[in-house]
Order: sequence, then C-alpha cells, then structure tokens
Amino acid sequence: MTAVRTSPFPTSTVLGYPRIGPRRELKRALESYWGGRSTSEDLHGVGSGLREESWRRLGTLGLGASPSNTFSYYDQVLDTAMLLGAVPERYRGRSDEDAYFAMARGTEGVAPLRMTKWFDTNYHYIVPEIGVDTVFRLDAAKPLSEVRQARALGVETRPVLVGPVTFLLLSQAAPGGPAGFVPLDRLADVLGVYERLLAALAAEGVAWVQLDEPALVADRTDAELAAVRTAYEWLGSLPDRPSLFVASYFGDLGDALPVLAGTPVEAIGVDLVHGGPGHGGQADGGQGHGGWADGDLSRLDVLAGKIVVAGVVSGRDVWRTDTERALATLLAVRDRVGDVVVSTSCSLLHVPYDADLETDLDPALRRRLAFADQKVAEVVELAGLLASIPRGGTAPPASGAFGAGPSASVASVSGPRRPVPAEGTPVSDVRIEGTPVFDAPVEAPSAREGRSPYAVRAAAQAEHLRLPTLPVTTIGSFPQTGELRAARAAMVAGELDEAGYEHRVRAEIERVVALQERLGLDVLVHGEPERNDMVQYFAEHLDGFAVTRHGWVQSYGSDCPLPKLPCSLESGRPPGGTCARAGSQADQQGHRAVIGAGAPRRPTLRGRQEGQPHPRRLGRGRHRLRLDQPGQAALSGQVARVTTDPRVGRHDGHSPGPDHPRRPSLGRLRRLRDGERQDRHRPRRPCLRPVHPQRPNDRPHQGHTGSQLPQRRRQKAPGPARIFPG
Repeated sequence: MTAVRTSPFPTSTVLGYPRIGPRRELKRALESYWGGRSTSEDLHGVGSGLREESWRRLGTLGLGASPSNTFSYYDQVLDTAMLLGAVPERYRGRSDEDAYFAMARGTEGVAPLRMTKWFDTNYHYIVPEIGVDTVFRLDAAKPLSEVRQARALGVETRPVLVGPVTFLLLSQAAPGGPAGFVPLDRLADVLGVYERLLAALAAEGVAWVQLDEPALVADRTDAELAAVRTAYEWLGSLPDRPSLFVASYFGDLGDALPVLAGTPVEAIGVDLVHGGPGHGGQADGGQGHGGWADGDLSRLDVLAGKIVVAGVVSGRDVWRTDTERALATLLAVRDRVGDVVVSTSCSLLHVPYDADLETDLDPALRRRLAFADQKVAEVVELAGLLASIPRGGTAPPASGAFGAGPSASVASVSGPRRPVPAEGTPVSDVRIEGTPVFDAPVEAPSAREGRSPYAVRAAAQAEHLRLPTLPVTTIGSFPQTGELRAARAAMVAGELDEAGYEHRVRAEIERVVALQERLGLDVLVHGEPERNDMVQYFAEHLDGFAVTRHGWVQSYGSDCPLPKLPCSLESGRPPGGTCARAGSQADQQGHRAVIGAGAPRRPTLRGRQEGQPHPRRLGRGRHRLRLDQPGQAALSGQVARVTTDPRVGRHDGHSPGPDHPRRPSLGRLRRLRDGERQDRHRPRRPCLRPVHPQRPNDRPHQGHTGSQLPQRRRQKAPGPARIFPG
C-alpha cells in the first residue's frame, strides 16, 4: 500500500458555516425561483455570491482552514444523494435541478421524499431512499466547482461530505424491497463511488476532505461498527486520495472511537462540548462545557498519533464560550494525543450569522451572545492561546474579549441562576433568596372552590353548544396570504400604520370564518393571521424570552425562523390578541413550541445526582412538571409548563391519558358528523376571535375574557370549549 502524504492541518477551523445569507438572501432567491419570478441563473448567481462572501468573511476573521461544499440550495443530505446518483425512479426524466427540488418539495403528481429532524436539532433533512436496485453514479460537479470557485479567490478549502456510513444509516429502504433489507447493505457499492470521488478531489489538488459521521455518536450494533471499520479501512487504504478528516458531533463517539482510531484516517474530530465519558448525548444533561473537561480523558489515548480536531466551541447554542475552561480542556487533550486543532463542536449551520446586528437587544444580553462570527473569533482566539503555551504548561488567567470570566449563562442576564432541584422536589420548595421560583403558575386549590365539577361543566357545555359527538374543526392556522405578509412587512418598515395593519388582519379573519361556514365546519377558528411565526409570536408576548431581529437560522429549505432566547424562567403572561385561553389548543401549542424551538439554555454545571435519570434517557434536557393532584406539581426538569386542569391527572397533556381517547381518522369523523346531522338541529357554530392583534411587548396584559369576543358572537360562544370532551 502506498503511503499517503499527510498535509499540515491549520490550527483552527470550523465544521461548517451558515448558508442562508445574513439577510436571508437564499430564502428570497429560492422562493422567487419556485414562484417563477426569476430564472435558474438568477438563483445560482445568489448562491455563488453567498459562498464567496462566506469564504471572505472567514478569512477576515483569521480562520486557518475554511470548509467548502457546505452550501446547499435545500439540504446537504439531499446533495449527497444527488452526488451519489441515488435518485428514485419516479423523479427521473427531469433535469438535475428539477429532480432535486422534486425530491425536496414534490411536483405535480409526485410526492416529495420524507423529511425528518437532523438528530435533535431544529434542522430537518430529506431522507434518501435506497433500494437493492439503486444504481449509484458519481456526479462530482458540485464539490469540485466550489473548490475551484474558492481557489479563484485565493482560498484553499476543505470539501465537506456526509460520510458513507451516516448517509446509509439515515436513509430508508425503498418501498417494495425484500424483507430484511437495510440501506447499509449497499455499503460496498457506495464506497466505490466515494473512492472515485476522492480520486477526483486529489486530482484537483485538494489536501484534506472532511467526512461527517454524526450517526456514530448514537448506540450502534456490532454489525454497524463493523461497517465503520470496513468503510474507513477501505477509504484510508486508497493510494490516490486527500488526507481524511472524520468528524463526529452531537455527542460522544462511544464504542466507535476505538474503531475509528484503528483505521488509517489522518484526523478525527470529537465533540468536547456535548459529549464525554458517561454522558451520552450531552454534557451534564444539557448544553455547555463539562463532559470531557470534568471527566476522564484517558479514552482519548487511542487517538495518539492522529490529529485531533477538538470541538470546544459549541455550534448548537448562541452563548459565549467559557474560554478558560475550553483552553484547559485543549491543553489536557494535547498532553495526551499530541496534535490538536481547535474547532467548533459541530457546523455553525445551527446558529445565526452575527450578534453585532442585534442592536435592539438588551446590551447585557447581547454581550453574552455568540453567533457564527463570534464563535469563529473564539476558535481563532483559542488556537492562538493554545499555540502560545508550551507542552506541559498551564493556562494563564482568562483575559481578552472572550475570556472575561466563565461562560455567561442566560440566567445571569436577569439575575441569579435558578437551581436545578432533584426530581420529585415539590415546586413550593424551590426558592431563590427565599422567593418561590414557580409561585405564580400554580393555582391554589382555594381558587377553584367555586368551580363546578368537570362532569357538570361538560354537560352544560354540551347542552349549550349542541355539537356532534365528534365535531369537525381545523388545527388552527390558515395559510397566510401574500397580501397579509406584505402588510406586516410594510408595518415593520413604517410604511403602514398599526390601524391599517389591524384592518387587514380583521379582513383576513372575516374571510377565513366565511370560508369555514361555507364548508360546514362545526367549530370555527379565526385562522391566526396576527401571528408572524407560530413560536416568535408567543415569545414576543412572554416574559423571559428575547427575540432577535436578524438571527435567522435555517430549519429546512427556505424556512428560516428566528431563535428565541430564554433569558429566565419567570412566569409569562399569555400572548395578547389571540383566542388562546387556558387549556386551549393555541395555548398548548405556544407553550410547547416556544420551549422546543428556542435556543438551547446552558444549565448550571453539576454532577448527576443519585437517582436522577441519565441524560441520554432525558433527550434534549427540556422536561415538564408532572401533576400528582390538580394544582400540585413535582419538578421533573428544568424547563416546565404548569397546568392545573384536573382532567390531565398524571398525564402531561402531550399524550392521551386514560380518559383522552385518540382522535379518530378524519374520514370516520366526517361520517359520524354527517350521520348526526340527519336528525340533529345544529345552532350557529361557535367561533373564537380576537378583537386586537396585540403585538408590542410593552402593552399591558388585558387578559382573555368573554368581553374580548365580538358582540355578535358573544351569545353564541360564551367561552372556549373542550371540543373533544374528556
């Protein structure tokens, strides 16, 4: 076997960079192209400009090694499927571009491929379909063209590819395949394509290639680990290839670490933020440093002799790095393995571009934020500090722009950190400086003494509304029209006053209500036209959240929501201007969506307490309050939603309880409704509608009372009802 000459690896790098553009240029270009308002050349012109801007920006920030092939018009996994020629037959017969977007979005008569979450992030990827008869063909035009484009700017880049094992593990078997077939069975065929791709990149003069294998941080079977060994012994033994850097992220490599260490790859990336000995997916059960820094680094001894790309700057959250702690981790790793490169824990795809653009945020909060550009600067600074300390030396006291003390958690923005009590601690026992943490959300039993039992209330409600057993309604939101979006943009730009915007919202409500009446729905919704985003709207009206103005993050394709920054865990006020009430569908959605889509909150670092569930079993570190009795809660996590509905019982409202049967199919629901209509008089349908789309955070909360409903509806809809009783 011919030895591959290993090229030097620069001392600092990132695993990826945002691609939608600081002003969402890619989103606008995509939607214009899809709408037929621009050409393919226009779209590719925007993409080319964004790539060049990113490479120049990384160079300006002083980054040692810039990645390429991280740009995508929709999704990097879909790009890999196109690169390998893994296009299902139903999408063939079109141009490459049309087939690409048909797989992502569907086309007339053909549904798109399935989409699902990229591990436990808020990003979504397109799931490839691999069958026993899938024919793999190399199309290396995209990675090669990006290498050449960057080189024309004087920038040598490292192409980034989804690794062969992760690609197959994240794929699904094509329909109609034989029983027992899994995409990983096609590993040998896929490796043949990767072999030709590596040869093409080597011929282009590429020194390093990054192969992303995040799927290896999950628990893997012996057969899957054997596939990892086969893949990288095959690729590592090729004589005609660039140097190989295998990147892992989102957790600890676990059993895959010694497997990769035993292969001939030159560099291995480890996530030192969210992984670590005995910590499953996240250090200390959440975001932040501590997994490896506080644990046993001896497991990294197997990487001696290889280049270790150490991910010490989190690519998953928007908070500044604890530079002192990160540097201590880097020094400890270098003492064990030798060559260390400073990097982010994962791609910066999951964070916005630049915190300096957020001039509207509280200065105290903004000083603690680190978006993509700030994280690149942290990587460069840490690399310089590491190089300045001789082997065996210790880190000096923290100093500089990013070294002023420990990493600022969100809790420090608005006061002292909130404690994270052990599971089962009553809410009333959790206090900060003598003040109960969760005093407001929990309703005292005395407040419900005059309330009728549920059976009485349900009977009165049924008699008043006279709905069928299984009423038909919609989920809530109606698609927002282009006119409504344009009106909102005009109001933000100061071109439309608030009264004019409110008039447009009212007109849209009238339209969707009339539509539902024509369709014969049983319970009407107002369509939620006042919401700018299903999460952003709630965050803007809740205490304890800050909303950025330019912090767009790609969720999928052209969908780019704003991250919601949890500044504290104070009780929030219900969002105004919506028909959401306690226990209503919109209220439930708002509580869950804001917590689920918010920027990860870095908790207090501490060891796992005796009897506390293992972080791997807790998922994302966002848990709920469990109700043992109405009005009494036990803390089972650090971010919680309190409900006092006595019907919820021990269930959290997210899954059906014993007296909450699953909803039937829509077809069965319609059949039952139509049968009841033959012998049952139905009064005018209730509709819950807002009077005012309350927007600014500084308006006093008016509450949600019956007086907010329009007068002509008040007699017909005295209050929101549980549409599905029980």
